[in-house]
Amino acid sequence: MSCLTDPAGVDPLDRKGITSMTEHHRRVGGIDSHKDSIHAAVIDEVGHHVADREFPTTQAGYRRAVAWLIEHGPLTAVGVEGISSYGVGITAAIAAAGIRVVEVNRTRPAERRRQGKTDRLDAYRAARSVQSGEATTDPKSATIEPLRALTVARRSAVKAQQVALRQIGAVLINAPPISGIVTGI
Repeated sequence: MSCLTDPAGVDPLDRKGITSMTEHHRRVGGIDSHKDSIHAAVIDEVGHHVADREFPTTQAGYRRAVAWLIEHGPLTAVGVEGISSYGVGITAAIAAAGIRVVEVNRTRPAERRRQGKTDRLDAYRAARSVQSGEATTDPKSATIEPLRALTVARRSAVKAQQVALRQIGAVLINAPPISGIVTGI
């Protein structure tokens, strides 16, 4: 009898409760968002590229992108670059489909120089950063968007006011005396 025998009453061929690697087809998606298009990519559980595709930034494009992502198997999460700007629409569509969304920071310049910068590569980078655990931040609530819009508008108004005050100041400093204009001297 061997010292490596199974405990009494346990069938060594009984595989209940044991999962194999082939049963786990958890994939991760990545989105690179822009004004006119979004680029979506999917990687498998070990980081291999599965597929990528570009979609328009319209409601129909968002629906097609989400359907395309789902076609590639169960998704653990989708990383989105630009969640607070051009990625707002696709983020809402992915979340509405019940898929976890993770905010991904823009690619660092050093990495872009080393590996290149394309929408396709950025979408895959977004997926890999979620899979590696580098990106873990949940997106901001949709209720924050009106506040963000007000903040952007206020910041723009303050800058415009400062420019106008500087222009008025420059005109006053360089303007001829008013008395000379009135009397014609």
